[in-house]
Amino acid sequence: MKIAGLKDSKHFIKIWDSTHIYYGADQKWFDMKIAKKTACGTVAAANITAYMSRSKRGNYANLYAYEDFSKDNFKKHMQDIYTVLAPWRIPGTQIGLGIWPIDKMKKGVEEFANARGVQLQAVKHPLAFTKDNVIDYIIMGLNGDAPIAMLIDFNRQLEPYEAHWVVITELIKDAATLKYYVNVSTWGKSALIDIDAYIEGATTYQGLLFFN
Repeated sequence: MKIAGLKDSKHFIKIWDSTHIYYGADQKWFDMKIAKKTACGTVAAANITAYMSRSKRGNYANLYAYEDFSKDNFKKHMQDIYTVLAPWRIPGTQIGLGIWPIDKMKKGVEEFANARGVQLQAVKHPLAFTKDNVIDYIIMGLNGDAPIAMLIDFNRQLEPYEAHWVVITELIKDAATLKYYVNVSTWGKSALIDIDAYIEGATTYQGLLFFN
């Protein structure tokens, strides 16, 4: 059963082209090789700001500069974000190292928003990284209709998602097992991630972040 979710968690960012409808964007849409491989954090920020642009709060519409969420237009938005939030790279090479720690995501999104006259503030997870604290933080963000950036570091319990950013849109509890999962946007589609596995396998650079 759903414990908490965005107001439009069903569609989140409904991006479309001539053949597909996507649940958020995919880093493979970038033209640059380094971005295709390591700019998942940039895409998470693009998804978050695009979703927030639909809010009727203040001037949030300025967070997305294009007329619709067609794939062609959304790729332009991804590139806009990339100018202020690109992955680290080994100097003098095209070897990307991703976006970390969590403060790099915070500063990039706030800088992007500020340049468009929008005052966004990150709400950082301030407490110990325990299951109860993580769940409370996720509920707080989703109940405020704020998509949550989720950084998964080198977590052997979540190998398909290691060293990867996703965006949380729902918190779900399995009625039979009482386990908690988050529904996330990743690679242009939705996926479920086990909260226990996220916490138990956590390493140095895991983290959660939303904005308001």
